[in-house]
Order: sequence, then structure tokens, then C-alpha cells
Amino acid sequence: MRGEFWRRRVAGLRFGGVDELPLSALLARALGDLTQEINRASVGSNPFPSAPMWFGLLRALTPEGVAQRDLPARTRLSRRAIRQATRSAEGSGWISVDPDPGLSGPHVRLTSEGRRVGEACQATTEVVEQRWATGLGPASVARLRAALESVVRLFDLELPHYPISYGSADSRVTGGHYHPGNPDAPRIPPHGQDWPPVLRGEGDTVSGLGLSALLGQALVGFTIDYEAFGLSSLMVAEGLVRGFGDHNAVPLNNLPRHLGVNGSGRSSLERHGLVAVTAVGGTAHLDKLTRLTPVGQQTRDAYRRQVKEVENDWRRRYRATPVTTLRNALEEIDPRLSPGLPHHVMVTTLR
Repeated sequence: MRGEFWRRRVAGLRFGGVDELPLSALLARALGDLTQEINRASVGSNPFPSAPMWFGLLRALTPEGVAQRDLPARTRLSRRAIRQATRSAEGSGWISVDPDPGLSGPHVRLTSEGRRVGEACQATTEVVEQRWATGLGPASVARLRAALESVVRLFDLELPHYPISYGSADSRVTGGHYHPGNPDAPRIPPHGQDWPPVLRGEGDTVSGLGLSALLGQALVGFTIDYEAFGLSSLMVAEGLVRGFGDHNAVPLNNLPRHLGVNGSGRSSLERHGLVAVTAVGGTAHLDKLTRLTPVGQQTRDAYRRQVKEVENDWRRRYRATPVTTLRNALEEIDPRLSPGLPHHVMVTTLR
């Protein structure tokens, strides 16, 4: 069946002696498959915003415009991510950043081209999600949607509609532990100074969302809880597991590209002391070997335990039945997804 080989290929994802993907990987694979379908549907529409650009920024804008200072709260993204996203969107002609004589400061407005592509994004997403459900089985996807709604509505915070990092140089969602978290209700994770937590509103906050946004919020929620442990981003830890398996040294070319390790000594994981790259071989043939440092080994080895701990914590916090139902619904559709899907979805640069 499609995807089954890849499920069993990824190293180190055995829990309790059985092949069982972490809940984060199941969410990422579903969202990744749906994103691929959205991207395919937009081929030929040039320029066309990426799914992260649409879900991250453009969908949050109104025809009247939004005060630039309010965008982080409206999008649930960091100020750093918003600055980068607005520069990219303005360069593409989708938005204008206009000075405002009032006290609210500059406003971000959709241009006529931005309104056109926004309407196209909305329509394309709705058609693709319907087609995706038909292809995977309407009953199966209906169970998935109901399970997502039951969990996401229990989150204390409104979360981004797509997994987007704190900034281009920080692959975490919340940007670290600058502000301590609040473990009580409302539960607020530790976070950097540029990421504003947004409390979930009263009433129904989920039934009007599409599948992509529900999957995105669920995956962001899991990612934030994983990163509250403080070792690394979920994206990095999963990449180290996949790239190194149970080994502590592998050829540089074997590492997943999203880790960004290039052997220059300046890439993020090298600078932060998770990996070290050395040259091996003679002058006629020069290879590079990547070794995990003790910190990198700790990060890789903690992944298996921490993803399980987060899921168990979800069962306590959100009750066992909704979380088990969500896992079952994701496992039901997973073998029908495209092969080779990554076990993470995190965008560090919005285009």
C-alpha cells in the first residue's frame, strides 16, 4: 500500500515493540500530503502564494487593511516571521504597507492582485480538500475532521494555521524560554519576546476551519509541547533521528536537507554544537563525515521518549478518548497517503 514502505523505513520509531509512528509524524504526513495536492492544483497560476503564505499571512488580512502591529496576534506568528512574510508578500505585489496618520501605525492591505490571489487560494484550498477527502474515503476523512475538532477546541491558545517557525534562524515555533510559561489554565508555553500567545475565544472556534488549518493547529500544538522540553526544535530532533538512526557518524550527503548542515562550520546545527563535520579521504577523493556531538546525541536520543511523553500528556490533559480517536483516524488514512512524505512540516521562510 502507498506509504507503507516509508512508514517502516524511518529509523528508531518503534514504541513498545511495534511499528507506530509518533502522533506528530502522523499529523505531519497528512498535512504534507494535503499541501502537495494544494501545490499541484496551483501549478500554472503564476505567481501563486505558497500554502504557508496563504495560511500564515494572507488569509488574516481584510479589504480594509490590518494595523501592522496587530498582525502577530491575528496570525499567531512571531513578529520576526511577520516581518519576513510582509517583505516577501510586498515584493510579490500582494500587499501594500501604508503609513497611517492615526495612532495605530502602518496598515497592511491587500492589493488588487492580492485580493485576486487570496480568492484563488481560498477556492483552490476548498476544492482540493474536498477532492482529497474523496480520494482517501469520505467516511475516513469525516472521522478525521471530527477527531481534529474535538482536540483542537480544547487548546487554551489559538494557534497558527500552518507550522511556521519563530524566524528564519530559529526553527522552533515559540522561540525559546525568554518568558516563562504558565502550566495552569489557561496553559501558556514558555516563549520568546516576539511570539504573542493568543487565548482561544469563546464559542465555536473550529467548525468553520478547513482540514488544512485543523491539521496545522494540531501539529503546531504538539510541536510547542515538544519544544517546551527545551532541547531543540521538533524539526531538528526528527531530522537527527532520520539522518543518523542509531549511528553517531554518517556521510554528510546522507543527512536530510532540511537540517541545513553544509560542512562550512557556519550552518545552524554546527554553530550550536549539535554536529561536527570533518573531511576524510585523500586528495583525489574527499568526503565529509558528520558526527553527532554529545549534545546532538542527547537531542537525537530524547526524541523517541519526548514524542511519547507529549502524546501521553495530551491524553491526560485533553482526555484519552479524543486523542486515541485522533490517532486512530490518522492511522486509518496514513497507508493511503503518498509515499516518501516527511515526518515534519515546519516552514522557516515564507514565500
